Order: sequence, then structure tokens, then C-alpha cells
Amino acid sequence: MHSNLWSDNTHKDFYKLAIALKDISDAKAILELIAERSLSYMDSLYQPLSNGFVVCYSKPFLHNKPFGKLESKWKAYKTTELLNAHKEILKLRNKLAAHSDASSHTAMFFSPGTIRAGKEDSMSLLINDELEFAISTKLLNIDKLEVYHSMCSNLQDRLMNEVDKKMVSIRGSIELPPNGILQITF
Repeated sequence: MHSNLWSDNTHKDFYKLAIALKDISDAKAILELIAERSLSYMDSLYQPLSNGFVVCYSKPFLHNKPFGKLESKWKAYKTTELLNAHKEILKLRNKLAAHSDASSHTAMFFSPGTIRAGKEDSMSLLINDELEFAISTKLLNIDKLEVYHSMCSNLQDRLMNEVDKKMVSIRGSIELPPNGILQITF
């Protein structure tokens, strides 16, 4: 059964916050996977997973149809360190993860066998017998994974508290069908 409950702001707020909670939970899960696998800058999965984290984390803070972005109160972190991490992630999203700004990438060619230590801003893309080609790219700072995780946990907890409050106010206005499932659409 489908129900269109969007005439009530409580339902709209619930939906926006529940989707934001899902996005932040996904971002946190990506960080946990990076840590669990002890990925380094040179691992082939580090950049795609870190980009996934950046995109998932950023979604609630950008315009979304039809309800828009989260209110600015959700950017209020308990420490300056978490707020700075938040700003850093949004900047990475805009310059790197969702776009490929030229200022974020440098193409490099070098001789085969050139020793290259793993760096936080480097991702080798193609190697052949005559020439090595790489793109130097700003990556998510691996040394800050715990800070990013704390940032996600902090926001996740705050969102969950608000989602729980909305659920309490919505429960009285929803009658579940016999199968126990009500899909809310807009």
C-alpha cells in the first residue's frame, strides 16, 4: 500500500532526516571498511572507496529534490576538529569526488622503474614497458579516518535522535494495512 503523507511537514521532515541518516550511515560504513581492510593510499580500492565516503557524507548537505538540504543546525559539531573535517569533506566533494577540477589533478609521465613511494596525493593509473603515466590526485587524508568516523558518529547519533522523535509523532497518524507495510511516496 502506498500513502502520500507529504502534506504534513512532520512527514516531510521525517523523510529528509531518515534519508540523511541512511547517507551518513553509508559513509560511516565505508570508513569502517577502509579501516577493516587496512587500506593505504596505494591500494586500488582506497580512492574509489574514499570518493564514495565523500559523496555519501555530502549528500544531506547539498540540494536534494524535493526537500532540499539539511538545515545549518546539522553542521554544528561539538568540536572545531569535527567542523573542520566536515568542511574538508564538502570541499573534496566539490573539487574531486563529484567533479574533476583541473586544480585537483596533475598528469605525470616518468621512466619505467622510477621508484615512487606511496603519497597521499598520488594514484598511479597506467604502466607500460616504455612510459609510466600517473595522475597525482588529492586523496582523503588517511591519518584523519578516526576524525571522519567521529564526525559521522556524532551526526548519525543526532539524526537518529531526531528521527526517533519524528517517528513518535507520526505513529499516531499512520494506520498500517493488514500486511504491516506502508510505503510512503511523494
